[in-house]
Amino acid sequence: MAATHFMMPDLIGQSHRNELSRVAWASIDNGFANGEPITPSLSGYEELFVRPGASFVTLTTIQGRLRGCIGTLVSETPLLVNVSHNAHKAAFSDPRFTPLTAEERDILKLEVSVLSEHVRIEGETEQDILSQIKSHRDGVILREGERRATFLPAVWDSIPDVAAFFRQLKLKGGFSEDYWSESIEVFRYTTETW
Repeated sequence: MAATHFMMPDLIGQSHRNELSRVAWASIDNGFANGEPITPSLSGYEELFVRPGASFVTLTTIQGRLRGCIGTLVSETPLLVNVSHNAHKAAFSDPRFTPLTAEERDILKLEVSVLSEHVRIEGETEQDILSQIKSHRDGVILREGERRATFLPAVWDSIPDVAAFFRQLKLKGGFSEDYWSESIEVFRYTTETW
């Protein structure tokens, strides 16, 4: 699951953030106009944008209500393309919500999170795993067989306790909150979010 070619998020400066956000909005606007995302030309872009990169794009109302969130944990596509396509999917293809309407465009906030490399957390027991998770810093991926779930670091704002965070992540993945198995794999990552 680790992808060592991912950039470390702290390399993303303000001008890079501005451009990724601009492309995300452009892809949403193209969805309103043409029903599809944009696939930006990579010509002339810096290496940061053209290297493979994984991202999540989150849309919320001004009041803070979630309106769409789609992302990828691993990506072989260039970061710029990944952000563009995830923005379009967050706006129009999140199965939890109806597609975005043009009337909503100006009352939404867009947030981009770029993921670092995933690092497996080694441990024989759930307590071993929990002791290594850093609250308010780590995003966490839980995987067993075909089931997988993740919480971005922003989820710590609503679930600040490590044990509760992990229980809710298990529920999200379709496990019971007290489920544990030696075949569960747990990974952590960080994000750069704006």
